[in-house]
Amino acid sequence: MVELAVTVSVVAILAVVAFPGMRVFVQNSRASTQSNSFLTSLNMARSEALKLQARAAVRSTGAGAAGNEFGGGWMVMADANGNGTFEADETISQSSALGSGTLEDVQGTGEIIFRGDGTVGAEHSFRLRVSGCSGTQGRDISVSRVGRASVEKVVC
Repeated sequence: MVELAVTVSVVAILAVVAFPGMRVFVQNSRASTQSNSFLTSLNMARSEALKLQARAAVRSTGAGAAGNEFGGGWMVMADANGNGTFEADETISQSSALGSGTLEDVQGTGEIIFRGDGTVGAEHSFRLRVSGCSGTQGRDISVSRVGRASVEKVVC
C-alpha cells in the first residue's frame, strides 16, 4: 500500500511539472503547422505559375476580417486559360480557416499574385499569431520579389 501511495505521489508531481511545458509544446506545434500550411500554398502557387507560364495566386476566401485577412481560409488559383482573370474553375486547392489565431496580410490586399516566371511585383509579408501566443510562437512569412517564400520565428 505504501508503494502505491509513493507511486501515485511521484506521478502527480511529474504531471504538475510537465503540464505547463506541454501547453507550450502544443502552441509551438500549432504555429509551425499553420505557417507550414500557408507556406505550402505559396510554393504551390509559384510552382503552378512556372509550370503554366501564367499568373497564379494565393487569395483570401474573404471570410477573414481586416488584420486577419487569411484567417478565414485561402485558395490557390492559376490563370490556366490565360485570359488574365482568376475564375472559379481555376481553383487548385482551398484551405479552411485557421481555427485559432490570425493570419494577417501586412499589405492588406488579401492576395499575392505570382507571374509566369515565378516572381511577384513587390515583396509581400504576412503575420501569423496563434491564439495565446507567447515567446517566439509568432511567425512572419515573407515572399521576396523573386518569389521565394520564407518563415521566421518572432516574438509575439
